Amino acid sequence: MENGEQILLGGEQEVKPEEENRNFVIDRRKKNIVYTNRQGGEQKKWQYNTLEVPRGAEYELILADGTYVWLNADTRLRYPTCFNTDERRVYLEGEAYFQVTKDTAHPFRVESEAQVVEVLGTQFNVYAYGHEERTYTTLVEGKVAVTASASGQHVQLMPGQQASLGRQGGEIVVGEVNIQQVVDWKNGMFVFDDLSLEAILRKVARWYDVEVFYRNQQAKAIVFKGNLPRYGELPELLKVLENSSEVHFSLKGNTLIVE
Repeated sequence: MENGEQILLGGEQEVKPEEENRNFVIDRRKKNIVYTNRQGGEQKKWQYNTLEVPRGAEYELILADGTYVWLNADTRLRYPTCFNTDERRVYLEGEAYFQVTKDTAHPFRVESEAQVVEVLGTQFNVYAYGHEERTYTTLVEGKVAVTASASGQHVQLMPGQQASLGRQGGEIVVGEVNIQQVVDWKNGMFVFDDLSLEAILRKVARWYDVEVFYRNQQAKAIVFKGNLPRYGELPELLKVLENSSEVHFSLKGNTLIVE
């Protein structure tokens, strides 16, 4: 939280606003936080909180304006506890799916390292991990505008389109994508539609909290197609991948070796 306080989200106990003098409820069993417009106590100014989701986990957040946010593993979202300015702005590192409450008088903006996404009311996914080379914004419903922070380039997306931008700048590239594959994580699935093993294992590493080591560098380019449940055991997923190709895996502690 902005005052330096940290609240651990594990366990099953609820944190209620009347108990903690805050404007949110934490339901640890459902893995979500719900904010309200009510400000507890003598809050002199609105504050920013940061929700950090570790590797191997996911979380849901309902902001004070009613906007739903689903956060993927290894993600951080900085957001205000209430919205009382001309805009609604949050800061993202990682991956999140947004279902934004429509309010034409107060645009909703998602800022990450390389870009700002502006919406009025829509559903979209932002993939902006700090250690990866590109940021991806995928529109599911409605309309969004993506602005590159470095160049000021501005593009509008239609449903089914994705904007791709390098973390260090460059031109925004817009193309059609398989929406199901992009938002598979939110729906409890891994969807591989002609996806390389390297891209698949990036998702696997975040979800199962493992490090990937390639003894076989050529295996990175192997392409897979199919659907697998996200909540299964890692050895089961690896066995399916092995049966579909010439690649082999071994697990040593939290290191996944590709052979």
